[in-house]
Amino acid sequence: RLPGVGLDRRRFSPLPPGERQALRESLGLAPDDLFLLSLGELNLNKNHQVVLAALSLLQKTPQGLAGVRYGICGEGFARPRLEREIRERGLSQVVTLYGYQRDVIPFLGCADATVFPSRREGLGMAGVESLAMGVPVLAADNRGTREYMEQGVNGFLCPWDDPEAFAAGIAALQGLGPGEREAMARRCVDAARPFDKKYAAAVMARAYREMDRKVRERRYGQPSSDQRGHGGVPA
Repeated sequence: RLPGVGLDRRRFSPLPPGERQALRESLGLAPDDLFLLSLGELNLNKNHQVVLAALSLLQKTPQGLAGVRYGICGEGFARPRLEREIRERGLSQVVTLYGYQRDVIPFLGCADATVFPSRREGLGMAGVESLAMGVPVLAADNRGTREYMEQGVNGFLCPWDDPEAFAAGIAALQGLGPGEREAMARRCVDAARPFDKKYAAAVMARAYREMDRKVRERRYGQPSSDQRGHGGVPA
């Protein structure tokens, strides 16, 4: 059981407020906008449609979608379908498709929350990277996100096929006060620490040592050199 490929926390860490604000301005975001961001290939498994449906539900509430922006970084075969659904739902002023981005850190750094509604995920390092930058996650409840998400602590979990739940999660994020946002950001960073690449490297090293031991025992009928306390194995 491996903690992903390892998180580089020197790269993925909260941005200074001034840099964050400058990036938000470059994306045309107002200071009080709630900027939601999804990262990943545009395909059916990534399930961006449930977020569009959730935004449509919020659009019909008294508050509407004032101050809400949703961006998606990625490309894929589902792009024409997403573009059509965005138009049909009247979300063209709310949703932006940014296409493929080689560097997602500027986008992550100025997001208020990331949204990962995938039907299935192995682990989903993009979610861990988001947490490491102090950005809460609104995610589908699947085997990957359960590894790092805690309901209401570092974000919110929803059934992948439930637009109402995603709408409630977005509304909950909107309702957080400044102090609550800061506290959640700190909890996000804490939740990402166990996935640091130094821990992943240690687990991988143990796994390779164990495989080496089994191969040597099977091939030579003897313990590995590590266990015998000296180097060299008969050829």
